[in-house]
Amino acid sequence: MSPWLVLDTAAPVAVVAVADDGAVLGEHSLAETKRHAESLIDGLDRALLLAGVTLDDIEGIGVGRGPGSFIGVRTGIATAKGLALARGVPLVGLPTLLALASSPELPDGVGLAVIDAKRGEVYAQLVERRAGEARAVDPPAALSPAEATARAAGRAFIVGSGLDLAGTTASVKLPRPGPSAAGLARVLRANMAAGLVDETDSLVPDYCRPPDAKLPAPR
Repeated sequence: MSPWLVLDTAAPVAVVAVADDGAVLGEHSLAETKRHAESLIDGLDRALLLAGVTLDDIEGIGVGRGPGSFIGVRTGIATAKGLALARGVPLVGLPTLLALASSPELPDGVGLAVIDAKRGEVYAQLVERRAGEARAVDPPAALSPAEATARAAGRAFIVGSGLDLAGTTASVKLPRPGPSAAGLARVLRANMAAGLVDETDSLVPDYCRPPDAKLPAPR
């Protein structure tokens, strides 16, 4: 067994899980919006307990790189980097929207993954699923709800939050606040099959748009 820790804190409901070759061994969700930094380690311990392993058994860590909540994404990546450095194991970034569209209950075809981006926008990405495996069709983008709804028209599915699913024409509409443990595990498996690249020293968040905070103008 080669268990990996996977986590994503980009959405209001974060998830921590232990996965092995695409299978979820144990998972725990964190629904405390804006409190992921406080509850993430406890959630990690819970996932390890449910999987029947310890942190010493973990062979690597996969973490959601966004887009999503600026603070949430930073919290997840900082925690994952710290754990990877402490354990001396590889770290890989997992695209949040691709993981969202990798939920096993979705059909094959081209669909749209969305996450509420606040400020009247959503983060959205077209994703194609074949035989249950997902690949990105285009890069994630910050769009208005109208733009995202137009992209969803005629698609096989739409999954996520921040978009009025009733106003779309996709065949399957699945409200979900963030990636599932199974979706993260599938993206990690595909990443490993394509050739694992350790990103401990290079991983950066995918914010998809400039941060809200601005540096003060020089005097």
